[in-house]
Amino acid sequence: MRIGIFGGVFNPIHFGHLRAAEEVRTALDMDRVMFVTAARPPHKSLEIAAASDRLKMVQDAIRDNPNFISSSLELNRPAASFSIHTIEELRGNYPSAEFCFVMGIDAFLDFSTWLQPEKILSLSDIAIISRPPFGFDRIADSPFLTKITGGELDSLKDGKTRMIKKSSTAGRKIYLTNITPLGISSTLIRKLVKNGGSIKYLLPAAVESYILSNKLYGGSMGHTGG
Repeated sequence: MRIGIFGGVFNPIHFGHLRAAEEVRTALDMDRVMFVTAARPPHKSLEIAAASDRLKMVQDAIRDNPNFISSSLELNRPAASFSIHTIEELRGNYPSAEFCFVMGIDAFLDFSTWLQPEKILSLSDIAIISRPPFGFDRIADSPFLTKITGGELDSLKDGKTRMIKKSSTAGRKIYLTNITPLGISSTLIRKLVKNGGSIKYLLPAAVESYILSNKLYGGSMGHTGG
């Protein structure tokens, strides 16, 4: 079984997350994509919903897709959670599975600051997905990626190529993958809710309902999003 690890704060989860997961799943022929809800990031000051709320919204959002599964693994850890620990634990839980860790270009640009990045590369393939305004040209000189040509980068930038497969310095695969930019963000959704705006069609109806009925992000139960 091939499993994609799609981690995030999901504050809240929306169609941008879901479409990205679906596109990378089909492009890389994954059997499942596992949505791993992250604990509260210590470096972020944004208004963040409780872990239980964010997990419930993920579960509601993916309920009708048999190829998507949810994990509370990082939320259950008593101490700070790091991606390397998640990958190690999942490899122990699914010993016969092959894993691919999914991240945006922006995250890969900061990969050297992660805990044990070289070990992550030795345990899992990596899918780097497009995330405007960051371009694939930004990772041309990455110390974790085998040489990539300017022509390959231009092909990705122009949208002529959907995916390029390279190798990491640890010998595993790295997939540079273009996905459809939907222009939806969790920040936008939180702002709309706070200001009484409609969030309909930005996220699944079940998630919209959960946000409004539980008055998350400064929302009101009286606002229906219509």
